[in-house]
Amino acid sequence: MLGQIRLGAAVFAAVLVVLTACGSGTPQPPSPPSKLELAGRWCGEPGEVLTLDAADGFSLEGASAVFVDALLAEDGYVDGYRVRTEFGGVRPTSVAGTWTILDGPSEPALMLRLDRIGDRKVDEGYGLGVVYGKDGWSLEYPTDPADPDEGAPMRRCDVTTSPTG
Repeated sequence: MLGQIRLGAAVFAAVLVVLTACGSGTPQPPSPPSKLELAGRWCGEPGEVLTLDAADGFSLEGASAVFVDALLAEDGYVDGYRVRTEFGGVRPTSVAGTWTILDGPSEPALMLRLDRIGDRKVDEGYGLGVVYGKDGWSLEYPTDPADPDEGAPMRRCDVTTSPTG
């Protein structure tokens, strides 16, 4: 009888774990994303499009003020300092370079290696969060260096074209 109670308790605990995982409200990803899964077009703020090619290149066109401010934020600089000093006061709207997926003990991340911001050549890195939710994978960039929980999402926006263009 004692063996049946222990077995019953073990089965109950296993079912509870499965129900908790299934009912947590946050879908669990099937596995970390591959480059092919993340390659394509991602839209953020209005007009902002990040294109990740399947090899390793990326471009961001229509970069929003939110993205550029987050990208150029550095400790000790006052708002807009880098735009004024490095870009002649004109906020850049494009970024290009290469990308890789960083897998670690927590959620995966996308590392952008920047070759160009606007017309200026650079050699900088920038990380985007890779988040799995009810609609699949999404990307998120931090908007407040002081608060890592503040971010702006980017959703897949691949456009299917007709055979005639």
